[in-house]
Amino acid sequence: MHPKENIIIFSKEDCDKLELLASCLSLEEIATQFDIGLRTLEKIKERQPEVGAAYKRGVAGFKSRAVTKLSQYINNPDLNQTNLTATIFYLKTKGGFVDASKLVEREITKVKNDLIDIKAIEDPKEFVNKIDKAIAAIDLLLNKDRTDVK
Repeated sequence: MHPKENIIIFSKEDCDKLELLASCLSLEEIATQFDIGLRTLEKIKERQPEVGAAYKRGVAGFKSRAVTKLSQYINNPDLNQTNLTATIFYLKTKGGFVDASKLVEREITKVKNDLIDIKAIEDPKEFVNKIDKAIAAIDLLLNKDRTDVK
């Protein structure tokens, strides 16, 4: 990385380092590793598409390895439990995967909260509207529950 008229340009080596760091760090943490701010890193990504591509490759590559490892556990449950736990942790935190039961629980809580004050509604149109929204939310939830949740 070298400054050029107060503009930071990432070299090929910087992109390689960023790709490696992307497998385990957030953008903010990566910026810290380069001794720059997050906004500066975002600007660099905008100016240099290869920087954004390196970040995406790093995240995708590690996520792919984690999913492959998880599938190995599914096919062979005798593998190391600690590694399985670490793989699942990565997929839930950095990989963006969500426990489907937690997702359903959150959605049900939202519907419940929407319906708490329904007894106090005096306007019939507003009452019907609130019920219709709740039914639509439940229908959506049931449809989500039938699909694979990432």
